[in-house]
Amino acid sequence: MRCWRLDVSRNFSRYLSGELSPREIKRLEDHLLDCGLCRAKLARLRTGHRFAAQLPPEIPRRDVWPSIEAGIASEQSERLIKRDRAWRRAVAHPGFAVGAVAIALVLLALLVIANRRSSSGQQGTGLIADAFELRDFHRVSIADIERNTEPHVVAEGYVSEVRIDN
Repeated sequence: MRCWRLDVSRNFSRYLSGELSPREIKRLEDHLLDCGLCRAKLARLRTGHRFAAQLPPEIPRRDVWPSIEAGIASEQSERLIKRDRAWRRAVAHPGFAVGAVAIALVLLALLVIANRRSSSGQQGTGLIADAFELRDFHRVSIADIERNTEPHVVAEGYVSEVRIDN
C-alpha cells in the first residue's frame, strides 16, 4: 500500500538536515509512528545522507560550463538548420502551392457562405432564445418566485443587447 502524505515525505531531507521547526518535527514523527512505508523511505534517505557525508569533497580541475553551453548552442543551431532546410524543401515543392491555393479557395467560399447567411433575413440570430416564443413567458416578481408554480426562467447578469425579430 502506498502512502499519499506528500506533505510529510517532502520534508524528510529537511528533517535529516535539522531544518524543521519543533512543530513540524512532531507532526512528521507522529506520522512515522503509524506509517512503515515512510519509515523505510526515511531510513533509505538517511543511509544516502550518511554516504554523501563520507565522500571527500571534489573540486573540478577546470570550469566545464563554457563547454556545456557550446554543446547546447551547437545542438540547437543544428536543429534550426535542419528545420529551415525541411521548410524550404516543403515550400519549394509544387504540391505546396497547389494545396495553399486550394485551402485559400475553401476558406473564401466558407466566408462568402457565412456572410450570405448573416445578411439574409431567413436565418435567426443563432441564439437559443430564437427557439422560444415571447407569449410563453410571463412576469414573476422576485418576491413571488418561491410560491410560483408555473414554469419560469430566472436569469442573472447584465444584458448587452436585446433584439426581437418579428
